[in-house]
Amino acid sequence: MESQSSPQSIWTIVLSIVITAVIIGGGLYFWQKVQMDALRQEIQDLKTQNEELAEEKEVLKDGLTESTKEIKADETVTAITEPATDTSYATSALCTDAPTGTDIGRDVYPIDPKYNGLGFLGQLFTAYNCGSTRVSKIFGVDGDNYTLGSAIWLKSDPSQALINTFKSVGFKCDEGISDVSCKKWELWDSVKVDNLMKLEPYHENFEADDCRNCG
Repeated sequence: MESQSSPQSIWTIVLSIVITAVIIGGGLYFWQKVQMDALRQEIQDLKTQNEELAEEKEVLKDGLTESTKEIKADETVTAITEPATDTSYATSALCTDAPTGTDIGRDVYPIDPKYNGLGFLGQLFTAYNCGSTRVSKIFGVDGDNYTLGSAIWLKSDPSQALINTFKSVGFKCDEGISDVSCKKWELWDSVKVDNLMKLEPYHENFEADDCRNCG
């Protein structure tokens, strides 16, 4: 007859099973906790990286904005200080032909036909489209100044825009009448060539011109 297990042996087995289950469960819990902590740390690292990338993006954006402003400022300064070069003039005889001489020995450089009637300003306007070298050869140009003064006769009453431009350059009405009806404007002072060039867009309303400080 086989002997039956004693109650003590049964409780020993049960206790062993419970302990084993606790150890395994605790191990699984610890492993899961380690994995969750690692995952949380990885998420935090990714968040930190994204924040750093966002900051770098803002820095680059600000730098690009400042660079763009500087480039535009440089372009503006260049446009103001350097005579424009019209590419259609580049190989034109207007830019390369030698001047003709007047009876008093003054050089007269070629004038674009569109400036018909403008003897002094016509030379300057034409040369300006050729570049600074040509401008420097024009009678009355001294460095970046135009020293001859000017008188301009209009074909019709000036627009308000033209009146404002005349005044900004330094011209005054010579007829002692209202500016809106004035058809003769005079400048007696030396002015910057670039400043005088503000009048070029209105040349179609200029009938004739003359100098005022040409001796």
